[in-house]
Amino acid sequence: MDVSILLGSKSDMPIAEKCTKVLDKFGVNYQLRVASAHRSPKFVEDIIHKA
Repeated sequence: MDVSILLGSKSDMPIAEKCTKVLDKFGVNYQLRVASAHRSPKFVEDIIHKA
């Protein structure tokens, strides 16, 4: 199983780290990305479509 984690800001990283610890514990592959939908909506849209 693969999981995509998309953060809107680097300031969200502490919460994401809690998530990744759980995913690591269960051996789940994940991809963590930081991208602002406000600053770069097309980039975020591309990430979502490729997930």
